[in-house]
Amino acid sequence: MARTAPEIPILPGTLNSIPIAPEVLCRPALPSDRESVMDFLPLIWEGEDYVPEVWDAWLAEERGFLAAALLEGRVVGLSHLVDLGHGEWWLEGLRVDPRLHGRHIGSHLHDYQVENWLRTEGSVVRLATHQSRTAVHRMCERTGFLRVASVVPLGFRAHSGEHRFRPAGLEDVESALSQLLASPVQRALGGWMDLGWRYAGVDPDRIAAAARSGGLWTWGQDQGILVTRVETGPDGPSLTISAMARPADGAASFLADIPKLAASMGCAGGLWMAPESEASVDGLAQGGFEPESEEPLWLFERRR
Repeated sequence: MARTAPEIPILPGTLNSIPIAPEVLCRPALPSDRESVMDFLPLIWEGEDYVPEVWDAWLAEERGFLAAALLEGRVVGLSHLVDLGHGEWWLEGLRVDPRLHGRHIGSHLHDYQVENWLRTEGSVVRLATHQSRTAVHRMCERTGFLRVASVVPLGFRAHSGEHRFRPAGLEDVESALSQLLASPVQRALGGWMDLGWRYAGVDPDRIAAAARSGGLWTWGQDQGILVTRVETGPDGPSLTISAMARPADGAASFLADIPKLAASMGCAGGLWMAPESEASVDGLAQGGFEPESEEPLWLFERRR
């Protein structure tokens, strides 16, 4: 039975008993906010924040809410809520001017976006944050989110060799979906698949889209399933794993074949955002998988 987060009332002018400074205002972001946002973003993530690259797209999209927080008339924070389809929403891009931490601006933005989600017909809203972001964890707990998974980024280098993957087509979607839904790996992810730093449920439309784009693979005698996408970065194309169903027998061989598949596709390497429980599974070393960060990413969701 699906876990349902408790309904937490959002009270105007408060953060559920945390007082909000009356001078903090949240509203939809405007094109004119760009200058203020670009003033504080270089102070975050050592100047390597991705938000400047997506600001215009977030502002223009019709299926999301880009919110800004203002203090004394100046934009000092932002947050993005986006509709992923099938009633699933994703909350991302929570940023606050680091010179103003301690003013509950991030909590105010979070509550504002939860209110926006509650006005939709969405059945679930999700977010991801690092294990060390305890303030965000408390914020999630206070507003009815449940932690459903912990993931670690595992990178690998491609190398040539024979592999047992074959491309799957639309005729394979039903079987692939069945295997993925039963996969212990996917269950450890809360049933989610990686859409590129966004996570959503494994469903027929997404698996069919993977088949159409050449990103759905079967392994062996249809014993395993892999869902991938190719991303282009500064070092060239890279293979990212979106979802997998490893075979009960031959898991090590399945994992060892992934870098070979990457090489056959012209990728230099790849990435798997793996459940933390998979970080020591047999076959990772054989496949050349290595942690790219020591800090797990925690995945949260709130359902109606």
